[in-house]
Amino acid sequence: MTVDISAFNEARARLMVKIALGLGHRVLGPERTFGPGGIMLRSDLFPGEKDLNFGLLKGTIDAEVPAVVADIVGLADNRHVLAVLPNGKSTYAFISLFGGQAGTAVVDLGYDSRRKFNRAVNKSERLDCAFSIPLEVAGSRPLEVRSIHELANAASLNGILPQSRAEAERLLR
Repeated sequence: MTVDISAFNEARARLMVKIALGLGHRVLGPERTFGPGGIMLRSDLFPGEKDLNFGLLKGTIDAEVPAVVADIVGLADNRHVLAVLPNGKSTYAFISLFGGQAGTAVVDLGYDSRRKFNRAVNKSERLDCAFSIPLEVAGSRPLEVRSIHELANAASLNGILPQSRAEAERLLR
């Protein structure tokens, strides 16, 4: 039997993009889903018959995740972890299935989520953006949810957030 790795990787990439679409809708809502970023992901997901490249799609299906980031989002060998994470003017879907055994994808959602995440932080609104499902649980598997506040606090404790607005703006340039 011969396994065509390119076909496997294409199928895995399509799966990760489909998950990113749903995850983006869950966290950011229909504005993102039906805006330019969502349209871009859907058009790259369903290319023409001869066009099997992923066009403007940005990301990877085999991300190397720094230990501090893995800790913040709760990445572990025994769980699925999904998150929507802001990074400057970009927003990424972070998808790790089976603790990364199927790869850890990072997909650019093509959306500037600063307004939504900043509003949640500044007004103390709960915005759930990270989800984890343990794999080794008897019976139903509980969905564990973390908000942007919880992730930001963990990032701050680990020293990976800018200390001031001026420092954040300097890093974005």
